[in-house]
Amino acid sequence: MVAKLAPGNVTIEIYNSLEYISAFNPNKKNYFTTVANLREKLSQADGIIICTHEYAFGVPGVKKNI
Repeated sequence: MVAKLAPGNVTIEIYNSLEYISAFNPNKKNYFTTVANLREKLSQADGIIICTHEYAFGVPGVKKNI
């Protein structure tokens, strides 16, 4: 939905790999490559939009530390 609303000169990339980071999925052990990839994407971005569920009237604790 957000990508459809963005102006033509804006590129929207949806990141769907948080499940591979142990903070979001305790069954994942080797997450270093995924974290490095996420950090690289964040460092190159001009801005980010985070969409998440509400937990206790706020953002879930793990996502506050991104």
